[in-house]
Amino acid sequence: MKRTPIKPEMFAKNWFPASDDAAWKKWVDLRKREHRDLVELLSSSVGLRFKERALFLLLVPGPEFNPLYWHDELGKFYDRARFLETMPDELAAFAVRVIVGFWVALIPQHQPAPKHAVAGGGGVTLHIAIPDKYHRALDVYNDGIRQLIPRVPPDIAEGLFAIYSLNDISSYWNMDDASGYNPFLALLFDPKIADVWKKKADAKMRQIIQDERDGRSRPREDWENAMGCYVRAVNMFIADELPYDQALLIDQLRYLTGDAFAGLPVIESWRILPVLKRLSDPGDRDLLRRVIKAVVLSKEGFAVYSDDTRLAAEAMLLVIAEDEPDVSARIILALEAASRRQKEDETRSMSDARSEADVLAQMH
Repeated sequence: MKRTPIKPEMFAKNWFPASDDAAWKKWVDLRKREHRDLVELLSSSVGLRFKERALFLLLVPGPEFNPLYWHDELGKFYDRARFLETMPDELAAFAVRVIVGFWVALIPQHQPAPKHAVAGGGGVTLHIAIPDKYHRALDVYNDGIRQLIPRVPPDIAEGLFAIYSLNDISSYWNMDDASGYNPFLALLFDPKIADVWKKKADAKMRQIIQDERDGRSRPREDWENAMGCYVRAVNMFIADELPYDQALLIDQLRYLTGDAFAGLPVIESWRILPVLKRLSDPGDRDLLRRVIKAVVLSKEGFAVYSDDTRLAAEAMLLVIAEDEPDVSARIILALEAASRRQKEDETRSMSDARSEADVLAQMH
């Protein structure tokens, strides 16, 4: 599919009055201008029209879309869109126009799966991922949409949220990171985003999960399975300072312990103790029991391998008591297995120490 042509003249005619061209050219030619000069101009005392020109150049996806006089490179986004964090509020509306305008034009033709090239030599072969041409720009725009949601009126924020992609713009995988709903995580982590948007994002994720379960959609890659990504996201918040209302976390835990996730390892063993602390209210007792059953009866089961997991096991036994004999039995087995391992380790350590002492004694 061919890309929809975007002509620079469209912006020159609608956004940038020709009457400002002379003053703009003088500023550009005064000395060698760089990206940082544009960022500084955003917070300067110049007129709004010139700030809009600077912002446009910071956001334009490439020189082929630029109608403005400028010498330095464009569309590289070396610092992503950090300038939006310090950008004056008076520029928020224009930022929305630019980002949404390019988003609408570029996203329909974007290829989320990167192409691959083979390189190497001397017996070493490298498979290099080559993302779509405007991957970087669209990724930055998506991040910019999240940053702009709390800075615009509710009706505009609603429109921005509607186009915000909870999944990564393109799929990728490497030794350090991988794609898979990282923008969903970023939105939940963002302290500037109101809980109303976090709850809507959570609801949208659940619909994506349901669509994949029902076969209405498929993940782009195996590691982008929405259910697995959602489990990973919620687990990240259990043990850390919660960036949203406790009520949402409780609802997430209730969802994770529902039928859709039956038998799956929805909560990691080492996070059980933080869960027990978060669900300390008497009204959360039933949910706490559901969480314990989900963890202990999952395919991976529950293992005791540290002081925290031992404390968690003992606390879970107090909650479950005799009402769930199968669950209690498995927790007890986990404790007994840990105790045996500890004794074996101690015996091995004592044996090693004696062996070394015997050898040292022969060295006098």
